[in-house]
Amino acid sequence: MRENLTAAGRWRHKKRDSEYRIVCLATMQTADNALDEAEVVVYVDAEKRVWVRPLAEFLDGRFDFIPDHLPATGNMVAVPKKTPRAALEQVLSPQKAADLIEHRQRLRKPLTLRAAELLAGKIAEAAAVCGMTADDVADQMIVNGWQGIEAQWLQNRHVGNSRAALPQRQTPNAAGARLIERIRQNGQQDRDDYPDDQLAHERIRGSER
Repeated sequence: MRENLTAAGRWRHKKRDSEYRIVCLATMQTADNALDEAEVVVYVDAEKRVWVRPLAEFLDGRFDFIPDHLPATGNMVAVPKKTPRAALEQVLSPQKAADLIEHRQRLRKPLTLRAAELLAGKIAEAAAVCGMTADDVADQMIVNGWQGIEAQWLQNRHVGNSRAALPQRQTPNAAGARLIERIRQNGQQDRDDYPDDQLAHERIRGSER
């Protein structure tokens, strides 16, 4: 069944009787050594929700492959037309797909069909890794003026924003600096007048006599 992963078709979950389309294959990155660098399948349902499942589990018999030339069953995932927008709509809402196509045109980097297919896979992967919706990932691309997307970019930006939110150490203003210097000078004068505690004590006793 592995050869069907890149074939044109849908995958029907036997228990749920729902159909999905594979977006791409990806590599898991996690602190869990048992899953780190494991192959995973990124796929979408008819509502454009993105799912991720280990490849071995995806191919363990719980899904049936249905070539596109066969009629759909259950909760059908429509066969998209071969256009860049249709490729993006595999993971994005229609409006967000249109926004992203317009964004690429403004950058003078219009999407070809193949580029849109690859970008849809990157968006789905970033959404899964970062716990975001695919539409939110597309928004980040548009807001930041990015031509493409990598999950690491979103993670780095989140860390950078967290650091920027930390309170900065404030420096005293001119008046405050003068006050600090005056206190320091007064303290030094006191130490000059009373070189040690014993001499200060003797002076106090002498004044009482």
